[in-house]
Amino acid sequence: MDDGDSSTTPCKTACKDCNQPFGQKFKGIEYGFCENSYCRKCTKLKTQIFNEIGKEESILFSCVHCRIAMPFMRKITTKMESLETRVDQLEKSLGNGTCDKNIIKDIIREDNEEEQDRESRRLNVAVNSLPEDLNESIEGQKERDTREVNIILNDTLNLNVKVDKIIRLGKFSPTTHQRPRPLRFTVSNFEDKRSILSAASKLKNHEKYSGIYLTPDLTPAQRKIYFDLRTQKRRREKNGEKNLAIRKGRIVKLPVVGNGVGDHNYVPNRRPFKGN
Repeated sequence: MDDGDSSTTPCKTACKDCNQPFGQKFKGIEYGFCENSYCRKCTKLKTQIFNEIGKEESILFSCVHCRIAMPFMRKITTKMESLETRVDQLEKSLGNGTCDKNIIKDIIREDNEEEQDRESRRLNVAVNSLPEDLNESIEGQKERDTREVNIILNDTLNLNVKVDKIIRLGKFSPTTHQRPRPLRFTVSNFEDKRSILSAASKLKNHEKYSGIYLTPDLTPAQRKIYFDLRTQKRRREKNGEKNLAIRKGRIVKLPVVGNGVGDHNYVPNRRPFKGN
């Protein structure tokens, strides 16, 4: 947006959070999803990153309000994509001169089952690569897992969250399980889940837990989608593409910021602007 456009609407003249007016020395950025404007301090971005956002179209960022709304928007988008696939199947069936009512029933049933499955996992978090003790009893392993999860979340990541329903996924067998089984737990609200997933990347530099990964509890259909995305990403990287990442169910190219690679949430933004 040009400098002159900053006064066209009230929200573009001052920061949405602190209400301080924008000016020549007090810049702000407008987010494309919600179209609210924020100063650098309220975005909590480093100055270099804040300035770079306006220079590169591919840099994508979202405000805290957008992040709250995005899970619901992604849910709607995924639902629409699923329905489009089903419609394609119906069109092929109609093209052959037939329209089996059972196909329609199966489409509705599968969509409903997938929706219910995702809703049931909404407050779940999966833990991958957390070691298991082969000689531990079931109850002993559960106590050990509970203790380790609480150490990771509340001591290591300093989150202060309460977890419940900690369980290992899959049947245990010392002869067939060469790697630890995934673990799943439940939190009391979605904000706690968001905090956990946002802080999860900090584990990669931890001496003890660098190999532990905290992820959403995905349905089989979602896991297949992300498996296909990872396969496509590896193929593109093999062909020479760099700085690729999977964000919000799609592959994006991360911009180079300074000496490194920027890593922002996948929500279109607009460039920084100056007030009058």
